[in-house]
Amino acid sequence: MQDGTLHYWNPAAMDAPLRSVTGHQDTMLTLDVDTATGRIYSGDASGRVVMWTPTNDARTAFTAVTAKGEVPTKRAAAVVVCAGELLAASWDNTLRIGDAATAELKRTVPLPGQPKGIAVSAAAPGVRVVATGSALVVVAGDAAPGAPVAADWSPTCISMSADGTLVAVGGKDKKVHTYRVEGTSLTPDGETKEAAGEISAVAISPDGKYIAAGDAVKEVRLYSTGAGKETLMSGKWVFHTTRVTGLKWSPDSRHVATVGTDRRLCVWSPTSDSPVLVQDLANPQPFADVAWADNSSVWTLGTDGVASFRTLTL
Repeated sequence: MQDGTLHYWNPAAMDAPLRSVTGHQDTMLTLDVDTATGRIYSGDASGRVVMWTPTNDARTAFTAVTAKGEVPTKRAAAVVVCAGELLAASWDNTLRIGDAATAELKRTVPLPGQPKGIAVSAAAPGVRVVATGSALVVVAGDAAPGAPVAADWSPTCISMSADGTLVAVGGKDKKVHTYRVEGTSLTPDGETKEAAGEISAVAISPDGKYIAAGDAVKEVRLYSTGAGKETLMSGKWVFHTTRVTGLKWSPDSRHVATVGTDRRLCVWSPTSDSPVLVQDLANPQPFADVAWADNSSVWTLGTDGVASFRTLTL
């Protein structure tokens, strides 16, 4: 089927399929994990969004439900779940908002450009900050999007602090730019020094102390969220050999997991110059994204369409 659903039929009874299997037919590009329920949400190059629900306590088997309602029509740039809300930003220049429990997308919000990422926090429910290639947009509650905040340095990725007061935005200018979130307004807060390449992935630690950023060359850098955005780690976290495509903090803020097009999974600690863990050739095809399931395990997503659960020895 064109929507990626596989149907099994009995030739002797063709009135209805015996079984239907839902999933992705196109390349999977982005994922997020609801750690409370164990559900995984993924998006692909066609715009399809799928919710995967575990069917056992060990979370080793899942059933899939394709998002319904006002679904994306083009490539998924980001799929995020937070505080019961499912968000999908896609290359049809829209943000879709819906119910995470049912995977129903109920609202379509037009954006001023192609989205690069979504930033949200459970501490600021209903406040979503979307980065496009030329601006930042705040979508709060059921109101229309706020006026775009121009960003001539071309945003590439975005993250929000756990308390909902700070966003970090990576740019093609090789810097991370930070903004204070004040209601529905964004106030410039500072920027980091240039990295080796354009910023390809960024995340603020859950404890609010650090910003980790991966670049399109191979390096991961660590910055302070404090005044001056001090560089804390530079020229040390360089075990990737190509573009960093996914970067996330563990829930306890002790580790950063990164994946890249080099098929390598790395885990870092703010207290060490060297990686805590390196898994080389950890996927048959380049990695697209990574997300923590808990403090000792992650989900990785490959461009081969495979999501893998990995328990880490840290």
